[in-house]
Amino acid sequence: MPSPLFDGRAGLTLTRDRKGFCFIMCLQPETSSSQTVPAASPTPADRGRPGPLLEALVRTLPDLVWLKDPEGVYLACNSRFELFFGAREADIIGRRDHDFVPNELAEVFRRNDQAAMAATGPVRNEETVTFASDGHQETLETIQTPMYDEDGRLIGVLGVARDITAGKRVEAGLRRANRALLMVSECNQAVARATDENALLQDVCRLMVEFGGYRMVWVGYPEHDARRQVRPVAQFGCIEGYFDSLFVSWCGGEDGAGPTGTAVRDRLPQVCRDILSDPRFERWRDAATRNGYASSCALPLLDADGHCFGVLSVYSSEADAFVEEEMRLLSDLGGDLAFGIRALRDRAAGEEAQRRQVAAERQLRHLVEASPTILYAMRQKAGRWVPAMVGDNIQRIFGYMPDEVLEPGWWQAGLHPDDREAAKAAWRSLRVGGQLGLEYRFAHRDGRYFWVRDELRMAGSDAEDGEEIVGSWTDVTVRKQGEIYLETQRHILEMVASGATLRNTLETLARGVEAQLPDVRVSILLLDADGVHLRHGAAPNLPDGYNRAVDGVPIGEAVGSCGTAAWRRSPVIVRDIATDPLWKDYRELAAEYGLVACWSTPIFSREGVVLGTFALYPGSTSGPAERHLQQVALATDLAAIAVARHREESALRESEARFRQLFEVAPLPLSLVNREGRIIDINRRFVESFGYNRREIPDAECWWQLAYPDPAYRAWGRSSWQDAVSQARAAGRPVEPREFRVTCKSGEQRTLLVSGSDVGDFFMTTFFDITELRERDAQLAVYHHHLEDLVA
Repeated sequence: MPSPLFDGRAGLTLTRDRKGFCFIMCLQPETSSSQTVPAASPTPADRGRPGPLLEALVRTLPDLVWLKDPEGVYLACNSRFELFFGAREADIIGRRDHDFVPNELAEVFRRNDQAAMAATGPVRNEETVTFASDGHQETLETIQTPMYDEDGRLIGVLGVARDITAGKRVEAGLRRANRALLMVSECNQAVARATDENALLQDVCRLMVEFGGYRMVWVGYPEHDARRQVRPVAQFGCIEGYFDSLFVSWCGGEDGAGPTGTAVRDRLPQVCRDILSDPRFERWRDAATRNGYASSCALPLLDADGHCFGVLSVYSSEADAFVEEEMRLLSDLGGDLAFGIRALRDRAAGEEAQRRQVAAERQLRHLVEASPTILYAMRQKAGRWVPAMVGDNIQRIFGYMPDEVLEPGWWQAGLHPDDREAAKAAWRSLRVGGQLGLEYRFAHRDGRYFWVRDELRMAGSDAEDGEEIVGSWTDVTVRKQGEIYLETQRHILEMVASGATLRNTLETLARGVEAQLPDVRVSILLLDADGVHLRHGAAPNLPDGYNRAVDGVPIGEAVGSCGTAAWRRSPVIVRDIATDPLWKDYRELAAEYGLVACWSTPIFSREGVVLGTFALYPGSTSGPAERHLQQVALATDLAAIAVARHREESALRESEARFRQLFEVAPLPLSLVNREGRIIDINRRFVESFGYNRREIPDAECWWQLAYPDPAYRAWGRSSWQDAVSQARAAGRPVEPREFRVTCKSGEQRTLLVSGSDVGDFFMTTFFDITELRERDAQLAVYHHHLEDLVA
C-alpha cells in the first residue's frame, strides 16, 4: 500500500555495476490499463526535474538500449529497440525474448544475459539480427552490463547495441582486397619461379585456395576429340570423388553450357554468381552444392595467337563473390598464368624456344614494373646488409631511381622517425624465424609518408656472395588509413560515452585526422553561445600564438576561412592566403606563423545548427584532394556528436542543479521516493520538522513505522492515502491534501496536510504543518461553548 512518500510507480533507478560505475535508467511505470492516464500538467515544482530529460536522451540515442530483470523480463527499452521487435515499449515491458524472436535466437540472448550477470564487468557480443519493423538486417555490437542496487543486489542486465554493419562491410572489403593482392603476388612469384608446367598449375591452384580464400580451383585443357571434353589437369581444394562423375565439354550443347565450356568457346571470362539459381549450372548443381560451392568463374588461358589452350575455374563458398575488381585481378592472374605456361613450353624448344624465353623475361619485367608490389634483394657483406637488387617500379611508386635505393643507408634514412626503432628491432629478429612481415611508414621522394607492408625472408647462403634476403614492398596506405580512421572513430565515441572533456575529445580527433593526413594541420573552432564568436576547440599542432589570436574571432563575410564558413554555412576553400580577399584582415597574422592555405568546413548539429568549424591548414598553397574531403566529412560528423553530447550534458547538469536548489530551499518539508519505495532524498525543512534523517528512514516502510506508531491509526492512514493517490491519478491531478497526525522523533505529534504528485519518475510528497491552527480551532471551540453557557 503506497505511503505519502511512495506511490508504487516507476522511477529513476540509480544503480552500479561491480566496478562502481553508476548507471541511470528511466523506467516507465507498470500500471494496469485502468491506471494509465495522461501526464499531469507541469507545476512550478516540476520545472528543472531531471527525469524527462534523461528519458528523452535515452530515447533519442541511435543505439538500441534495453533493461531486463534477472529472469529475462523486459523492464524498459528505447525507441530504436522498439523497431527491432516491431512493438511499442508498453507491449514489450513484462515480456521475454521468446515472445518476439525464434526460440533459438531467444536462447542465445538468454545465454548472453546469463554471461553478463556472471561477469564482473560488461560483456561484448556481435550478433546479426533482423528488425521486425521492416525486415532489414544489421550486425550489432552489444554490451551487456550487470546492474546492482546500492546494497549490491543484482537487479538486472542493461544492454546497449550499436549498428556496426557498415564497419563490417569495410573490413570485409579490405580483407578481400588485401587477400586478392597477396594471392596475385604469390601466384606471380610462383609463375616467375616455375620450371615445370604441371607443378606450376598445381602451385597456382593451391596458392589461390590458401591465399585467396576460395573453396576450390582447377585447371582444365580442352581436348579436340569428338566429345570436346575439358580435361582436368590440376586442382586443389576438391573433395575426393567430385571429378569422377563430372563431365565438362566446350561444345555448344548441354555439357558445354556452363561457365567453363563457355569461357573456352568465347575466350572471355565467365561468371556464375549464384549456382543455385543460374540455369547454366543446372547439370552440375547437385554435386556443386554438396561440396559447398555457391558461385564460380572461369578464366580462359590464351596462347600468343589468342587461341584458348586451357581454362582456370575458381569456386567460392559465397554467392556473388566475384565482383568487378576481383574479376579484374583474376583476369590479370589468368593472363599471367597463361604467360607462364607458354614460357615453360617455349623453354623446351631449340633456338626458337630460347628466343621466346628472352621475350618472356622482358615481358615479366614489364609485369613487375606494372605491379603494385616492389621486389628487392639484399646480401650481407662485411657484416652489413647491402642492397643487391630492387624492382624498377620503385621509381613509379616511390619516386626513387633504382641506383639511389642501392646506396648503403637509404632504407634507414627513409623510415618514419616514430617507426624507426621498431622496424630495426624486427629486422634483427629475422634470423630467428627465417621470415618476417612488418608494416611501417616510409618517405616518398617528395617528402610524403606512405604505409608499406614489408614481406621478407632469408634465401639461404652462398659461399661466394654470402647470405641473402629477398622481400617485397606493397603500398598499404589506403588500408592503413581505413584502420586508423576506424580506431579513431571508436576512441572518440568511447570518450564521448565515458564523459571525457570536450577539449580532450576534440584534440584526439584532430590528432587522428593528422595521422591520416600528415601533410595538413587541423583546427577546430566552436561557435560561442552568443552565436557570433568562434572559440578555440582544438589545434594540437598549430602555434599557440595563432590559436590565441583567433580565439573569439567573430563570424562574418571575409573573416578568414573559418569565420566565413560559419557565416555562409558552407565550406570555404582558400588555396592561397596571401592573395585571397577573405583573409585581407588576417593575412599578416597567417604569414607571421607560416600559414599559407586554409580549407574550412562548418560543423552542423542534427537540427542543422552551426556548432563550429573544422579546418585543414596544408603546408603549401593548394586545394584539397579527394582524400582530404573524405576525411573532413567523417571528422565533422564525429565532432558534431562530441559537441552535441557535451552541450546536452551541460544542460542536464544545469537542470539538475536548479531542481536541487529549489528542492533544498523549499519552506515546506519535501521528500522524493522511487518506485521501489526507497527514499531518494529529503530536504532540510523535513529534517527540521520531524527530526528524522535519511539513515533513520531509508524507505517508506520505516517512515510508516516511525511516524505512525499506533497500528490501528497506521492501517487507517495507509488506506486513506491509497484512496487519495488513486483518485488523483484517475483525475490526472496532484493528490488532494489529506490530514494526518505524524509522530516526530522527539515524540511530539504534529497535525499535517499531506499531498503529493509525480515528478518525472519520482513521487514527491509535501507536508503542510497545521498543528497550531488546529490548536487555535480547539481553543475557539472551548470559547464558543463557554459563551453559549453564559448566554443560556
